[in-house]
Amino acid sequence: MIRKHVSLLVIVVLLGWLVTACQPTPTAPPAPTTAPTEAPAPTSPPAAEGKLEGSVNVLAWGGYIDYAIPPFEAKYPDCKVNISYFSSAMEAINKVKAGGVGTLDVFFSTNNFFDRAIQADLIQPIDVSRLENYTHLFKAFQPGKYNPPGKVYLIPYTWGTTGLIYNRDKTGDLTSWSSLWDPKFKGKVIYGDGVPEAWVPAALYAGIDPQQRDEAAIEKVRPVLQEMMKQAKTLWANGDDLVQLLVNEEGWLAVGWDGLARQAAEKVPSITYVLPAEGAQTWVDGLVLVKDAPHPNCAYKFIDWLINDEMQIQECEINRYSPASAVAAQKISPELAKMLFVDKGEDSVANLKFYRPFTEEEQQRISQMWTEVKAGQ
Repeated sequence: MIRKHVSLLVIVVLLGWLVTACQPTPTAPPAPTTAPTEAPAPTSPPAAEGKLEGSVNVLAWGGYIDYAIPPFEAKYPDCKVNISYFSSAMEAINKVKAGGVGTLDVFFSTNNFFDRAIQADLIQPIDVSRLENYTHLFKAFQPGKYNPPGKVYLIPYTWGTTGLIYNRDKTGDLTSWSSLWDPKFKGKVIYGDGVPEAWVPAALYAGIDPQQRDEAAIEKVRPVLQEMMKQAKTLWANGDDLVQLLVNEEGWLAVGWDGLARQAAEKVPSITYVLPAEGAQTWVDGLVLVKDAPHPNCAYKFIDWLINDEMQIQECEINRYSPASAVAAQKISPELAKMLFVDKGEDSVANLKFYRPFTEEEQQRISQMWTEVKAGQ
């Protein structure tokens, strides 16, 4: 995300399913009529670990993993981290398309967008046998419903939801997306500018399944977003900006990620997060390995580092996002585990459901409509 702060029973009834592609079963080749002179090489040998290459080039959300870099470089001095940033999942994909292949090693993506990177041949499968901490992840994330059958492209780092954030001292208790369109909050709404953040609440408010993204659905959502542009004080694309806007009380209610709500609530305790009654979006954010990565050995070390127990614990404590590691979830305080919805062990994530990813065509159509709506104000 995507640089991109409720109970478990509410999360597990979230709308949507991630579509997974079915692959045909390969046909076995005919047996040779004569014995080969030597054993054939395996068709898909695991990537061999070799000498560390001196650096690793990473593309990440701003402020997301900065805490983890100094100790990584201290442990692996032959893997200096060169980091650059993005503010949306689509920006990350576009940056990799624009010249990341053969230059970048690792970037962050969400389950909503990384299939785009697969289709565009931007990333390569990950050999999980090279990750010592992979087995520490929740079993539901090994490999996870979002990875295509038989391959692992996305190693989860965090997971969470996109719901309604509000300052209860200003608004009272809220339970519905409709609050964003309530005239009494005009000029106090901070709306999301990314396509998922803009589309999902508006579609649900319009009474449409967010997975319906054809022209008819778009034209039903268009007037809802036009109303929102008259209602909202501002739009946010950068998580740090949203936190600051909420803390400064420039807005009283917003569309946002659960971790951002928790960050803001640390400074303003009246800031509250809820999954609206109409439903919400669940997401997984993780690391992918760029095709033709120039520093693959350092890249594997870096991916493994971010899912080790200590880094996952720090991620919980600093970013306030839910950990991908079941082991880390057991090691954080009971209060924090409950706050991050990982206090039920493996059951915490066993039944998570996701909206299917936006296809490129859907993304373009909705983005064009949203751009037209914003330009019309």
